[in-house]
Amino acid sequence: MANDFPGTYAPGHCEMDIDASDIFLPILPADALQSQPMNRFERTPLPAGQAQVDFLDGEFRILRPGAFVRCAVTGEPIPLDELRYWDVDLQEAYSTPQAKLARLGVKVKLGGV
Repeated sequence: MANDFPGTYAPGHCEMDIDASDIFLPILPADALQSQPMNRFERTPLPAGQAQVDFLDGEFRILRPGAFVRCAVTGEPIPLDELRYWDVDLQEAYSTPQAKLARLGVKVKLGGV
């Protein structure tokens, strides 16, 4: 079957046919690919420990890198990418809005009036 359309690809009708067996790919151990950064601008992973954070209005600044901060009320770890609630004056993080209200001494009734 001829290629009726100029500039289109027809299998077996190109100047250089490459067989998959012609391509050499080195076999590396699985951990070798994960340990090397993809480029020189890629950062190494953050440590898995607790971060030290300066809580500001509407944002926070990481003073010591880490993966999480602890809730001031419950003590549970809060991953930094899930951190939504904190107190700027007390410099405390909270896991939920209810934890923040409990810290302030506010009792919340759930389920209606």
